[in-house]
Amino acid sequence: MKISLAILNLFLLLSIFQIICCNRNFKLRNLPDDSQNSETIETPTNPTYQELQDIEDESYFLTPIKVGNPPQNLVVSLDTASDYTWIPNVSCSLCNYNTNKFDPQKSKTFSTKNTTITIRTDAGSAEGVEATENINLSLYKAIGLDVILVNNVDKGYKDYSSGVISLSYKAAGDRKTFLDVLKDNKQIGIKMISLQFEKDAGTFFIGEYPTTMERLDIRDLKTCNITERILSSEYTNKWVCDLTGGFIGDDFENYFEIKDGFAYIDSGSNVISAPSTYKAMFKEKYLLSVCEELTWKNGNQYFECEKSAIDLDKFEPLYLVLGQHAYKVLVSSLFKLNFDGKKYRFTVIFTKDSEVWGLGKAFMKHFTTILNQENKTVGFHGGKSFNFAEKKEKYEKKLNKVDNEENTDKNLSDKEKKMKLIWQVSAGILMFVALIIILLVIYRCIRRSRSDDDKPLLK
Repeated sequence: MKISLAILNLFLLLSIFQIICCNRNFKLRNLPDDSQNSETIETPTNPTYQELQDIEDESYFLTPIKVGNPPQNLVVSLDTASDYTWIPNVSCSLCNYNTNKFDPQKSKTFSTKNTTITIRTDAGSAEGVEATENINLSLYKAIGLDVILVNNVDKGYKDYSSGVISLSYKAAGDRKTFLDVLKDNKQIGIKMISLQFEKDAGTFFIGEYPTTMERLDIRDLKTCNITERILSSEYTNKWVCDLTGGFIGDDFENYFEIKDGFAYIDSGSNVISAPSTYKAMFKEKYLLSVCEELTWKNGNQYFECEKSAIDLDKFEPLYLVLGQHAYKVLVSSLFKLNFDGKKYRFTVIFTKDSEVWGLGKAFMKHFTTILNQENKTVGFHGGKSFNFAEKKEKYEKKLNKVDNEENTDKNLSDKEKKMKLIWQVSAGILMFVALIIILLVIYRCIRRSRSDDDKPLLK
């Protein structure tokens, strides 16, 4: 029945095509270019644009800032997962020697609270005193921002101790975030950050969407909500949303469900962190048994592989389901070459956390990430993504249809199977004949059009 309808449609299209194409008054024209009429976000007079420079040792992007009065130049990391903004004291001997350090004695606006605090991260810990200071980032000036002036770091943290601007959802305790201070000073209208990461650089926009995004793009922005369940957890200060599952490959055969899971956005990391319960699955699907399994001092585990032992063409991409949509992570982002070019590091690391995932640069580089504190959403634009529920339903219907057809074929008698084969061959021949007729009609139309063009115009 379906084949008969297909043949009928072909002949109907043929008739319509002949009527339209062979009309002597019909002329083909290029469609008008209305790209100039597309509505875009107005570029501000002073756009909030900042290049971030990728550093060699692994983890984060750096950006220049000015601290204090008179201003001192520092280079720090922008971190959406850090609870604290902190800067290295000039007296900190173990702080990163490759960057400048802040001298509080030379600033008129520095004010200490004389309260000692310890910052603990996966890389290590740092100790300093609470204070307030003015910080200029790009075109914006945060006046009286809560900061930690770090006086000492442990040896494991020294390579990461250039300083941090916290772009977290909320600050620790009763402190204010960088966005809070800018909003209070009326320098931005909405507490929002837009981040775009590329291979070796990136850009960010504060208080606005990227100026390259059209309004249509903004309407199509895919978001997931920061839920109250997450806000009541220990990750309450981070940009987080529900992570319900994932799969490897472009279908759903390898789908894995994540119950009560969520993911936080971590611009201060190069990796995707996953609970250790998923290590065996990744090890099997990406053939990591040929790789060396290593452990950091914090207990996180990761894999390093000889380049010659890994063929990236054999692997399929990873999809993670955030909110209602599935987001694609390319294989090339899951395996990162070390700086000597001899080994790959698998960019999914495995932690002791239960159903908590961290999405760093290995994920973020595929999308423009838009973090909106006003409406409590995490949004992604660009890259490869789709509505997970709709596509999964279509895939399951397709599987059921194939199964039903296979069961129907099994129940057919030999005579019925023979008649079905004859009908399919006959239908194929008819479709081939219809195609030949369409080509002949096209050829006839072209001949007629040329003959018309050769005739002299009547005056």
